[in-house]
This record gives sequence, C-alpha cells and structure tokens, in this order.
Amino acid sequence: MMRYRYTIFTRIVILLLLFLIPILLLYFYSNRVSVGVVKDEMKDSIASSLGFLGSQIESEIDGLSTLSGVMARDPSLQALMDAHLLDTYELNKTLSIAEQKLKLQALSSRWSNQITVYFPEYNYMVSNELNAGSYPNMPYSGLDPNWNYEIVNVNNSQKYQFVRRLAEPYRAYDNPELAKQVLQISFSPDHLKTMLGQYKSKGKGEAFLYHPRFEPILAAGAEYRYLDSVVKQLRAQSDPAWMNRTLEADQEDILVNSLKIAGLNWYVVEYVPIREILSPIEFSKWLFYGSIALILGLGIIASFLLFRHVQVPIIRLVRAIGQLRDGNYAVRVRRAEKSDFDVLYSRFNDMAADIQELIEKVHVEELRLREATVKQLQSQINPHFLYNCLFYMANMSTVGDDRAVTAMAMNLGEYYRYTTRSENQTPTLREELQLIENYLQIQKLRLDRVTYEIDVPPQMLGLSVPRLLLQPLVENAILHGIEPRLASGLVRIQGRTDQEGWHTLRVQDSGCGMTEEEVAALRRKLSSPLAEGMGCGLWNVHQRLLHQFAPGSGLIIQAGGSGEDEASGGMSFMLRWKDDGLLTDADIAG
Repeated sequence: MMRYRYTIFTRIVILLLLFLIPILLLYFYSNRVSVGVVKDEMKDSIASSLGFLGSQIESEIDGLSTLSGVMARDPSLQALMDAHLLDTYELNKTLSIAEQKLKLQALSSRWSNQITVYFPEYNYMVSNELNAGSYPNMPYSGLDPNWNYEIVNVNNSQKYQFVRRLAEPYRAYDNPELAKQVLQISFSPDHLKTMLGQYKSKGKGEAFLYHPRFEPILAAGAEYRYLDSVVKQLRAQSDPAWMNRTLEADQEDILVNSLKIAGLNWYVVEYVPIREILSPIEFSKWLFYGSIALILGLGIIASFLLFRHVQVPIIRLVRAIGQLRDGNYAVRVRRAEKSDFDVLYSRFNDMAADIQELIEKVHVEELRLREATVKQLQSQINPHFLYNCLFYMANMSTVGDDRAVTAMAMNLGEYYRYTTRSENQTPTLREELQLIENYLQIQKLRLDRVTYEIDVPPQMLGLSVPRLLLQPLVENAILHGIEPRLASGLVRIQGRTDQEGWHTLRVQDSGCGMTEEEVAALRRKLSSPLAEGMGCGLWNVHQRLLHQFAPGSGLIIQAGGSGEDEASGGMSFMLRWKDDGLLTDADIAG
C-alpha cells in the first residue's frame, strides 16, 4: 500500500512537470530573442549618444582653436611685435586695445579660458586675466600648435590645463629662440568634467576622458565602478577606439564604447554593465520563473498533503540522518504528538546524543594533545637562539670587535624583552621583521660582505604570527649559505598575499646552496619526528606552521635564489600559511 501511494505521488509531480516544461521552453526562447533585440538597440543608442558628446567637445575645441588663430593675427598684437617702433603713448594704447580684445574674445566662448600673449624679444606679456607687464623668465617650455595637457600657473597655483601655443614666425616651432610672439590659450578640464556629469545624468553609462599618459578625467562627484579594470584594458591597446566591445571587469560583462577627440588627442569612453541594461528584462524573467515555481510548489504541496502522515516523518528522519553524517551531531528530530514514528524518533535522538558526547570527548583530547605539542615545539626555540648569540659574542670578544659585541648585546636585550612579554603570545609580523632587521644588522657588522633586502607589503605587517618564525631561516642563510663563501652575499625577504588568503614569506640567499639530493633529504627530515642530532631550527618552524594554521601550511624548501640578480644560486625557504581559525598562540595562553 505504501509503494502504491508513493507511485501516485510521483505521477502527480511528473504530470505537473510535463505541463510546465513546454511553457518554460517557450518563454526561454522569447526571452532570448527579446534580450538580443534590446542589446542591439542599446548598442546603437549608446554609440549615438557618445558620438553626440564627442561632437560637442570637438565643437568647443574647434571654437577655441579658431579663437587662438584669429587672435594670433590681430593687428594690435602684430604691432606689439615691433614695440621698439612705438613711443610710450602708442605702446600703452596698443596694450590697452590688445587687452580689451583678448577679454572680449575670451568671453565669446562658453568655456572660460585664459589667453596670454608673450613677446620674448621684449620680455613682455599681455593677457585677458593678468595685468600686462614684463616677466623675468620664459613661463613655458616648448612650442606646439596642438592642444597639450600640462601643468600651468593659474592664479599663483599649479594646475593641469589644456594648453595650445601659437608662435610667430612659423619657423619658431623648430627654434623657439626665433619667436617674436607666442600666444598661449588654456582652459580647465573642469569644463569637460561638467559635460561628463551632464551626460551621465541622462543615462546609465559611466563616461570619462582617457589618455594613455595621464590619469582619466572623470565627471565631478560621480562614482565609477570597474574604472581601474577598464583603464587597464584600454592601456593594453595601441588605438583603443572601440565601438560596442564587450569586456570583462571584476567578473562582470560590460559594454565599452570609445571615440577619439581629434582636437585634443584624447578618447571619450563610456561603459555600461550589461546586467544593468537588461535589468528590467531580468526582473520580469525571474518574476515569471518565480510564478512557475510557485505553481509547481503549490501542486507539490497539494499532492504531498495526501501522504503527510507517512512521507513527512520519513523525510524528517532521512534529513536528520544526513545532517548527522555531515557532522552536525547536535541534530535532533522533533517528536510529534500522536505520531506512529514517535518511538523511532526517540531512539534516533538517544543515538545522536551518545555520538555527540563521544565526539566532543575525542575533540577535547585532540586539542589538548595539539596544545601540548605546540608548547613543546615553542620551548625549543629560545635556548637554540640564545646559544647561537652567546657563541657569536664570545667569538667577537676574542677578536676585539667591541662594536659587534655591543650590537649583539643590545640586540639580545631587545630580543628577551620581546620574548618575555607574556601578554602577547602572537606578535605581529612587523615586530618579527624588526627583530630580523636587528639580527641582520649584527651580521652585517660581523661580515661586511653581507647585504639584505626586506620587501613586505604594508597590509601584511599587522598579521599575527608565531614568535621567532623567521629568525631560524635568516640565521641558516647567514651561517650555512653566505658565511662559508668569500664572495659577497645577499639575503632577501619578500612577502605576498594571494586572493585566496594564503600568506607567503620567502627568505632567499646567494650562498653556496645545496644539491638536489641534499634538498630532498632535508625535506624528508622536516616531515619526520625530531631525531637525536637533527638541527631543530627549520624543523621547529615547519612544525609550528603545520600545527597552528590551516592544512597545507608549512615550510617549502627550494634550491636556487630568485634567478634575477645576485640572490640566484643559493637557497630559498618559503613560509606559507593561512589563518583558518585553528590553534594559535593566543589559544595556548588561554
């Protein structure tokens, strides 16, 4: 009887699916056609709008270019080129007329601009904004009739402006010393920012001006998403004049159009996330899918209610068993009143409680064992380091190098002040690197041929790490890699963090290195129990990472340096770890 009822339930569900599947297929086809039509229309619309914006900018630029050309040939300015032929009255009158014309011409453009005419032969200038007068030095470098984006002096402050300079005679472009007249016209990029802001307010796209040698010019007060990714891909192209190109930025498909502004030699670029273009269609699509799912759900519920007194209890029990299998030992099945499965539920809950209690006991024992192991490993670090320091001080004292002995003593004092602070069992990487730098300074005093480089990103300096994590590696690089050689040696420490949260610290040296057989033997020792006579420094570092961080953490040993400079040919020791909520020194202190 049970099997017969379950078969009926299955048939009802299959019937619902056979009814809804053709509807879904038909809607999928129509939605796909609609999306294609909308994409094509949006591409044409965006390209047309961007072309209009480009023509507006070109129009303003052409107006300013024409204005500068007209003013360069103005009779009053031409007369000032021969100022030595004018008496004082005529000179002042001509200057006054020239200033008035410059101001009137500047007002004829919608964009505020500054026009200044220099007469290098007389060290004189006239401007629409500045008072006419002499200037001590040439306020510009180079003559170019094209528009350039450069820093100029505006109201006693240095700002980026678009600048064009026209020279008379024409041959002065090749030899600026021949210039008798230089007309400089400039305008602020704020006008372009205003136009970009007005353009953005009318659509969904993000528009900006791009040049491969400068930072993009953005709309004032606008927030640009995906800008860095788009600019990076634009810089990879020699001529990024794109129309309706689809790019991927931050795992998002975006539609990019760019148009070259010939007058400025810049590109006006607009990009729109395709998801935003299709958001109304996507919303209606998901609304339809939700309606279909609701119909399907109601049908399933209606059929399922016929068998709830048998199916529901079994499903509850199966789900509880599945959670128990997945490790959720706190799962319990709620006992229903007047249920035929009440006894079965009770037995399952008792079994789950027994398993949970057993697992918790085993887990506690594992944590205690791990804590004891970590404490044992940490206790082996300090005596080893102290022995090396005292041995070094004894050697330096014997040869009479008091400066090295003093440096080692101060470093040793700082080291024990650092290691005896019980309030912080997990120092930051910044503190560890400071300790390493003190150690390397001492080695550099002892061996003049030792140099070092530390390259760790600032965002890693705040990471919590075990104490004396780097010191055994650096000491090993000095004593066994560089010191046996007569040539100079380099120790490099580099840090990186990848996108998955794995941190790496690489210690490289340009020492004598090891053979592949010796490296392989050393790797085997790292994974073996600490034996009598085995050096404990590298083994301790590897075991501490292995116990305190996520699986996959540890010490990786490679023969050879970076392969790019003098650090090649030695050894490379890489610490790799990821904080996965496992046992830390703070847990041990607790």
